Amino acid sequence: MAVLTVIVTALLSYGVYYTALCCVGMPTEEEIASALPLRLATMIVALIAWIIVGSSLTAWRYKVGKAEFDELPESERIMIESKDVPELKTQTLGSMEALKKLADDYDLRMFYTKTAEGDAFFVTENNITYRYVAERKERKNT
Repeated sequence: MAVLTVIVTALLSYGVYYTALCCVGMPTEEEIASALPLRLATMIVALIAWIIVGSSLTAWRYKVGKAEFDELPESERIMIESKDVPELKTQTLGSMEALKKLADDYDLRMFYTKTAEGDAFFVTENNITYRYVAERKERKNT
């Protein structure tokens, strides 16, 4: 809020100074030259204020997005259902824990799809697909 006050004050003082010059009459070259540092200072203050406000809003949006993400159930946080597996070089992992560790370590999204082999979970990074296939267990009818 203080930053916004500084911006408004700077802009108003600039406007008052410029209006006073125009109302008195046509400014001389010396008056124009003396107004230049004020204009430059106003632009610098406005730029700094813009950077501060933009950084603050970005940080706030990150915190809000992270809070929304943290509220999701773990299954929705780590997996997105996919229609198919991308056509990339594939490395098959031996366990779901290894795939989850890879996704956590490299901050990757985990995808899920059903294949003929079973339920396939995968992540992609640097044109490589790391996957784990959970084989479907046959249900016995008794």
